[in-house]
Amino acid sequence: MEYEFSSFTADDVDGIVSWHYDPPYDFYDMKSDPEDLALFTNPNNWDNKYAVFDSSGERVGFFSFNLDDSETLEIGQVCIRS
Repeated sequence: MEYEFSSFTADDVDGIVSWHYDPPYDFYDMKSDPEDLALFTNPNNWDNKYAVFDSSGERVGFFSFNLDDSETLEIGQVCIRS
């Protein structure tokens, strides 16, 4: 399977926020944590976030990265839906 990565857009965020996971993974639901939801939906926080699309163009995931002061790259929130 091939994937394409693109910078976040409002459509990507809206789509990802609507995803729902069955228990016991429902803690991944964006709407379950209002504080995380506010951070995720704020465009000022999108510089390091990317939407992931499969070869048919369907949004299937997202990921983020952070480069800290010690120049360590942290990759987080990797999520690929199947």
